[in-house]
Amino acid sequence: MAGVRALNIPVTELRDNPKATMRYLNKLSRMAVEEDRADTLVLGCLGLAEYGDALEQEFGIKVIDPAFLAV
Repeated sequence: MAGVRALNIPVTELRDNPKATMRYLNKLSRMAVEEDRADTLVLGCLGLAEYGDALEQEFGIKVIDPAFLAV
């Protein structure tokens, strides 16, 4: 495991402003890839479901989306 990074957005607010959530995810994902050399991201909250595909396309790495693991 390369590291853990937190969005610091309450789970109840993750879907209030999807564009803001995606901006924060992009920022932290970039930091994880560039600084921690992460080759996989794990979205650790069901509230982040459906953001994974966009992150995979943006960074060219595997993103594990919790919504699809819960089934």
